[in-house]
Amino acid sequence: MMEFKTVFGPDTGGPSDYYRIPSMITTKNGVVFLNAADKKARQCGTVRLSEDDGETFPYSRVLKEDSFVYSSMTQLSDGNIGVLFEPDLECQNIWFTKFSLDWIKGKDY
Repeated sequence: MMEFKTVFGPDTGGPSDYYRIPSMITTKNGVVFLNAADKKARQCGTVRLSEDDGETFPYSRVLKEDSFVYSSMTQLSDGNIGVLFEPDLECQNIWFTKFSLDWIKGKDY
């Protein structure tokens, strides 16, 4: 089971969500980090992966380039990461997406 923490993450001015990934998913201590990466607006939803317990985040992928409001993520039973997020500033919809750690690393299978 993943451990939830609220932290000040890479390149952010506020708290964001991250999960500590157990060794059954990665071979090293891993952290998956998600935030609206634009420093001036709630946009550019970006997920990052650290394999050194959050010291560095060498892998990142953009989930959505424009508006990206509130979000929540969890590990799914199939090992993928699931994300719910509000896709626009009107906050009338909630979108769901899922992806693997390999997808964060740029491996599209």
